[in-house]
Amino acid sequence: MSQRPSDPVGEADGDGARSGFQVLAIDVARALDDLDAFDALLASKAALDERADILPFFAGHPHLTLCFGFYNPLMARYDRVAYELSLFGHFRPDIVVGDWRRKAYCFVEMEDATPGSIFRATARRSPDWASRFQRGYCQVVDWFWLLDAQQDTPTFEAQFGQRSIQASGLLVLGRDRFLDAADQQRFEWWREHVVVDSRAIVCLTYDQLARDFRDRLLTAQATARP
Repeated sequence: MSQRPSDPVGEADGDGARSGFQVLAIDVARALDDLDAFDALLASKAALDERADILPFFAGHPHLTLCFGFYNPLMARYDRVAYELSLFGHFRPDIVVGDWRRKAYCFVEMEDATPGSIFRATARRSPDWASRFQRGYCQVVDWFWLLDAQQDTPTFEAQFGQRSIQASGLLVLGRDRFLDAADQQRFEWWREHVVVDSRAIVCLTYDQLARDFRDRLLTAQATARP
């Protein structure tokens, strides 16, 4: 992460508020504090509800929310965040994080963290993909479709400051504890091999998300030290 915690976000970066984005420069120290609180939430209960637990937590911790930008490798600054941003009146991603100058964004869908979030038990030896997983994944696919359909239009430019962007998708759901070894392998294989229109949609459990955030934030903290 190239942006230091004290980096300002200037007027030259565009009008984020008018387009539905909050303008915010990431503070690594505050993000690490937020991550400690997220770890405490994960430790406090096995299952998490999307509306009661997960979305309110991230809405109250915007510096940690900016870390979703780590999943778009084209982003260098993490300076735009929106919660339930209206995409041209059709869809509302749970979170969108952006780099205004590079016009790179990560679109995030979050689902519950329950035993049935990723797989659903059946009479067969191998469980089926759960409806929550399928629904969440298809929502991200629909966002990609709409972004492609709306690009090169004045409406698109009004929202993102440019008529095309570099978008990545992220689906977060479930817990490690609810996956056995075979389930984990299937989940990882999907994440590594399934692409949509040459784009990977990263699929993670909340436990993996927390580990990824800590690895990247500690690396950024060490890099920023004089």
